[in-house]
Amino acid sequence: QQLARPDHYEARMAAFERAGELVASAGVTSAKKLLALSLVKMLRCIQAQLDNYDSKINAAFNAHPKRALFDSLPGAGAKLAPRLLAEICACQDAYPSAEALQCHAGTAPVSYQSGKLHKVRVRHACNKHLRAAVHHWAFQTQKRCAWAGVYYKTQRERGKSHACALRALGHRWLKIVWKMCQTNQPYDSNLHASNQLKHGSGVLKLHPGQDGTHANNFSEKAFATTENFRNDLHLIKGMPAVGELVAAKRLMACFHRWADGWQSDQGIR
Repeated sequence: QQLARPDHYEARMAAFERAGELVASAGVTSAKKLLALSLVKMLRCIQAQLDNYDSKINAAFNAHPKRALFDSLPGAGAKLAPRLLAEICACQDAYPSAEALQCHAGTAPVSYQSGKLHKVRVRHACNKHLRAAVHHWAFQTQKRCAWAGVYYKTQRERGKSHACALRALGHRWLKIVWKMCQTNQPYDSNLHASNQLKHGSGVLKLHPGQDGTHANNFSEKAFATTENFRNDLHLIKGMPAVGELVAAKRLMACFHRWADGWQSDQGIR
């Protein structure tokens, strides 16, 4: 059932109708039939073992005190969240800083210099399992998270490969995950968006493309709203009578309009 693809049913039935064209001798057909039935039994046995593994992994994940942190990560889901938790929290004390976690996961590049020669390469001495998990997770987040999608597209437009862009995106996510583990607070998209706008994150700085359109496919209205709010935010900071709560509410209203514009342009909803 997990491997079933309903959209392929018609093509398979059409192939079965033409199966008579490839009929071999009775002995070969009988042997292949026995092989097919044997493989089915083996697959069912393996699937039962996989289901057993999944149930035990889910039980251990649900019982972990930091389950809520990794369960809140966008795009992690039931498969990647336990993998990320197991790899990161198994030796959390070994990460005194976000940079240490990024190096362990292999997202931080290695730079070396000899005289006038200076090069940067991929970090190979790392936790391969964690690097693979972060790679798959970053791929999912760029589909489900507005700022992650913007960052990925920007990296691609700068000439980075698919793997390099995902590695750079995972590098940013690991810094967020490290902070979450330190504060024991789940991921909050609203809080992260407000911090991005408050600190003027480079992810929000959209640059026009060569054809005059915005490189990240944001709508003009969403772009203008973000820029106007940035200007308003500087004015808000200079008004003592305006409380932080009022400023935060205005900030979040702007971000939601900005995210809706991006999601509409991407056809997400």
